[in-house]
Amino acid sequence: MNEPMLQDHFSYIGDGSNATNEVAEESKITMFRAIAVLTNTITGLGLLTIAYCFRIGLVLNFLMMIVLAVLSTISFSFLIDSSEKSGFHDFTMLIIPSFGKKYTWIPNAIMGLTLFGVSILYCQYFASMISSVLQEIPGVPSWVFSKWFLVFIPVIFIDLPLVFLPSISSLSYVSLGSLVLVGIFIVHSVYYFGVEVQTHGFNYNNQLKLFDFSKLIIPALAIQATSFNCHPNVFPTLIKLENGTPRRKLITMIFVVIIAFLIYGSAGSFTYMTLYDTVDGPVSLAYYKKGQVFTLITKGLYSILLVLTVPLILWACRLSANDFFFKNQSTKLQWNITGCLILISAALLAVVVQKIVTFFQFVGGVSSPLMVYILPALYYIRICRDGSRIKRFLAYSFVIIGIVFIIICLYDSIKSLVK
Repeated sequence: MNEPMLQDHFSYIGDGSNATNEVAEESKITMFRAIAVLTNTITGLGLLTIAYCFRIGLVLNFLMMIVLAVLSTISFSFLIDSSEKSGFHDFTMLIIPSFGKKYTWIPNAIMGLTLFGVSILYCQYFASMISSVLQEIPGVPSWVFSKWFLVFIPVIFIDLPLVFLPSISSLSYVSLGSLVLVGIFIVHSVYYFGVEVQTHGFNYNNQLKLFDFSKLIIPALAIQATSFNCHPNVFPTLIKLENGTPRRKLITMIFVVIIAFLIYGSAGSFTYMTLYDTVDGPVSLAYYKKGQVFTLITKGLYSILLVLTVPLILWACRLSANDFFFKNQSTKLQWNITGCLILISAALLAVVVQKIVTFFQFVGGVSSPLMVYILPALYYIRICRDGSRIKRFLAYSFVIIGIVFIIICLYDSIKSLVK
């Protein structure tokens, strides 16, 4: 290793029989902090969109969430088993024992493009939410609403310093703060549900739906197809885990999925039972009444959460960019420059490209199912040849499931484009 601080990523030498350097003991993180990092990665934008998905019916969407949570847990187990069997503790580098070193560019390109696109979306979303907060504050000068200002002030003064943090263990402390902001979002959802019940009674005008097999099922499934996706940050986090046995790693991921499910379920269902079908888009906070102080505060705090999540997304994106372009172990200078370039590029595109969401709907519709379902399954099939029959059957099934999700996501993207 050229720099001790870069031990989240590992050198891959020879046949990969011993693919990792030992992680410094002082940089280890507790299971609680690991769960915080991965839960924060999962719930960012997903928490804003989940209420819209509940329009297909309260029970139906909970059932869909349970299925997706179980699928993601199995996917994580594929990665952990493949990693332990091969000695490669990196999502993209698992392609080496699976198909050979010459194919490493494929997962690196998939992950890099996906995470770069997600970073752009985060920049656009937090700028939009900050703008909506400022619009309700009298006397704010018009120049403050410039997209350049709204994007680059948080990027330069918050994200850029976080990009320079030496390891993902340092970022785990930021994630603990982000989970507090998630808690405030949930309290907001529960509070206004209580206000609605007190004012109008429960299920005013019989708007509650339990099952609604309507045309919204496809968009809801497309939105949630990768709603439990933290795969890019799984290994940079788990490699730091104290007493990181395979069993302990799997338990960590199970807790991550359960907590994410509870967060999605509570915030989404209470928001839906407050606003019902008035939620007509992905950002549920936009559909609450204007002038509500608690909503205004929650919007502001959640925009901060989105800002704080960008460096976590860029962590794995930076690893893929380094492997794709340099194919060597990063020095401290190279690591920091790469992070800065990716962050500034994402911010620039967030400002100047208005249709970036449409583009990454198509890119994400292919790349996200590849990362969550297809690649983990292929890794397991190729590496764990002596695995249980049941698990190998599940792995083959995951390839089919991933292809189905790609078709669904692309269909939904094309449909939304031609509206």
